[in-house]
Amino acid sequence: MTATPTSRFLAVLAVAAVVATAATAARAQEQAPLPRDDGLAVGTPASQGLDAARLEALHRRIEAGEYGDIHSVLVLRNGTLVFERYYGTSHLNDIHTLQSVTKSVTALLVGMAIADGSIPGVHTPVAEFFPEYADVFEADPRKRRITLHHLLTMSHGLEWDELSIPYGHPDNVVWQMAQAGDWMRFVLSRPVATEPGRRFRYSSGSSLVLSGILQNATGMQAHDYAERYLFDRLGIPVYAWYHHLEHPRRWSHTGGGLLMRSRDLVKLGMLIVDEGVWQGEQVVPADWIAALSEPHLSISDAMDYGYQWYLRPVPGVPGRNAVVHGWGWGGQFVFAVPPLEMVVVFTSGNFDDKELERAPIRLLYDDVIAAVAAER
Repeated sequence: MTATPTSRFLAVLAVAAVVATAATAARAQEQAPLPRDDGLAVGTPASQGLDAARLEALHRRIEAGEYGDIHSVLVLRNGTLVFERYYGTSHLNDIHTLQSVTKSVTALLVGMAIADGSIPGVHTPVAEFFPEYADVFEADPRKRRITLHHLLTMSHGLEWDELSIPYGHPDNVVWQMAQAGDWMRFVLSRPVATEPGRRFRYSSGSSLVLSGILQNATGMQAHDYAERYLFDRLGIPVYAWYHHLEHPRRWSHTGGGLLMRSRDLVKLGMLIVDEGVWQGEQVVPADWIAALSEPHLSISDAMDYGYQWYLRPVPGVPGRNAVVHGWGWGGQFVFAVPPLEMVVVFTSGNFDDKELERAPIRLLYDDVIAAVAAER
């Protein structure tokens, strides 16, 4: 791998022997001398049909601390970045923890690996990717019915509950997974609780197994695959991705270990809006963007789940799932709203308050999308 700014910073993390878990609360920062002109067009809200006064009012409330520890808010419409604000000590060139938005980025990689022939397809049994764990699948043949589709939709059916006990507590299954010497064996060895595909159960372990699948299928660690085929093509100049340093395979932490700049997260959201195209190049296959945006399972009356992306409606906008978004612990969000040609990014540090963590969802509807309606 060439010594790009991205790979150099990743190497620093490796030397420091850092392994990320879902309980990683502190954001990393990199004040690299990066160019401001990074491929994003910049304009005013009014030029793209948004009410500037409404967005400025939102900015003032955030600045006043009404929504806790928000670090950045960016709004892009019609391919133009029209609103960009950083708060506290946050800066344009800081890389920020994405937490579980990492899962959504990983889903893009899976689709690219299917397109290049490395992965046969979403209905491939997980057992076929892991001959080294044949004993796990032989111990319970029901596990042979788990497919890549089930991992992508968090419906693998294995016993898993990471939400009833706080992250960071020794009894939390994610904490236990992070401490395990072999992440893949830990997840795949969980007992079968329900038939695969029957129900959604939030599982960072499900997403982490995607790292092993990508590595076994492509011959590259997930972060190397991402850098070569996704990040470099989008002009993403710096990122960090924690990985497992205690295992010879050194798996990338695809459950929550990615850090990047807010501007670069906007670019990833643009792939959803523009059907996988970036600056005229088809980076992610359009049919994969459609597949991950399709409601495969229902989570609640107001939310469905695609492939590692959440789906929500927008009142007054046709279709049940007009918003396709990634969601990370602490208030990390990338919202793609294809019918409105819009991408909205929030990064935050609200790790200890669920209401504040969810505030960006309400702000998306009440302020940002409302700014479109107000300007009409």
